[in-house]
Amino acid sequence: MVYSYSKRLLSEYINMLPEKTDNVIATETDSIYFDKVVLKEFEANVNNYKGEYPCKFGNDLGNAKYEKNTDDVCYFLCKKIYSIDGHYVIKGISQNSINDQGEVINLVDNTLYEKYLI
Repeated sequence: MVYSYSKRLLSEYINMLPEKTDNVIATETDSIYFDKVVLKEFEANVNNYKGEYPCKFGNDLGNAKYEKNTDDVCYFLCKKIYSIDGHYVIKGISQNSINDQGEVINLVDNTLYEKYLI
């Protein structure tokens, strides 16, 4: 029931985007990623919301808040594989390893994302 309610609440926030799902780049259980060119209209729609769900900005459970807001290039390859503002998410693999000299080496950077966008 909790998961169903959270999906319904997330849908309510998506419907406040100017072109609804057409503005969505990616979603997760509790997140919507969209281009910031629609941010002002989204903010206005949330602030003027009159529906039955507790849609508003704030820190309470279910409220909208900004986790990332960047002008940098972001990459979304598929579910749980993305890069935002130099923060890399790749579910299921280690982002670092150790070379023969015992030094930590990064396995994940923007070149990984750029390689698969071509």
